[in-house]
Amino acid sequence: KSYSSLLSKMGNLYYSILNNEKALEYYQQALKITEKLGLKIQTGSNLNSIGTIYSDLKENDKAKFHLEKALKIAEEINSDRLKGQILINLSMLYATNYLDYTKAYQIQKQAIQTLRKINIPSNLAGALIYQALILKELNQFNAGIIHLQEAKEIIATIGDMTLQRDFHQASSEFYEAKKNFAKALSFYQKYTSLKDSIFTETTSAKISELETKH
Repeated sequence: KSYSSLLSKMGNLYYSILNNEKALEYYQQALKITEKLGLKIQTGSNLNSIGTIYSDLKENDKAKFHLEKALKIAEEINSDRLKGQILINLSMLYATNYLDYTKAYQIQKQAIQTLRKINIPSNLAGALIYQALILKELNQFNAGIIHLQEAKEIIATIGDMTLQRDFHQASSEFYEAKKNFAKALSFYQKYTSLKDSIFTETTSAKISELETKH
């Protein structure tokens, strides 16, 4: 069990530095072990990670297969935390790869409803931000603003720099679509400033951690 956990963590680290090939290799190794040992929540988590990478690689059928399999496990074991994460990724697959924004909205709505049941404000804020971007594509700007505002309030209470970055990026895209270019530029400048500082702060630490583990 501890070895499979280490493999998953290595997958997380490689994924965080955008090495999808190496991350996929580690997640698949971890999945073989967790399936063999009957570790349901870890199996669901590994399937979710693998599905997300396939989504990034635009291998849509593989992504859908792994994410739906992960979702079934999450529902079987009544893990709202895992279910919420999987639904977010499944929604992103439909929005980004299939361009089916109506389906993506419906799935993301389920994710938000699920995440409201548990006390993980960072996950909920992320889901609200992404739903706002989906609503932008559906030209439902008023509903999108409501989602962004709720996300902003949550982020203010937890002070997460990564979420702040994502909020500013989403807000910039949102207001650009509304043709409010001054507001879009203001959010974009805040986004780039945060992005640069986060990158500088975290990349060297992650690379050092990878070298230490090897």
